[in-house]
Amino acid sequence: MIATKQMLFSQTGVSFIEIMVVIAIFSISIISIFSIFISAAERINYMTNRLYAMNILDNRISNIGVMLRVYKALPIDMSKSYTVDICGRKTTFKEYMSIHEVEDYVEVFKLELALIWPSAAGKRRAALSSYISDFTYLSK
Repeated sequence: MIATKQMLFSQTGVSFIEIMVVIAIFSISIISIFSIFISAAERINYMTNRLYAMNILDNRISNIGVMLRVYKALPIDMSKSYTVDICGRKTTFKEYMSIHEVEDYVEVFKLELALIWPSAAGKRRAALSSYISDFTYLSK
């Protein structure tokens, strides 16, 4: 009888402070998991946009090389803009280009292309450089 009375009035329950500590630990772990998920989603978005930007740059360098060989001319439009639908979201890539003659070489040009696009972390940039030339005069 005494044992049951002691169990009835014993203080072996969970206190309010203990519950609050458990909730705080659980909340911190959930917040850190969500922040990792959001960070990974932003990184995937950046890498997808960068992949598209690098493809645009590769194609543009190829087109400029063809233009030089076929038409014997370099492009006049130094700044273009491309709007691409990526996963249902429109992304605008702004192109910046510079072409310089290479010293001591005949008809060899250094082409520098860059694409800039907006993202949640600010403006992002991808760039490529290439040397282009029309070497058909060597085969004559």
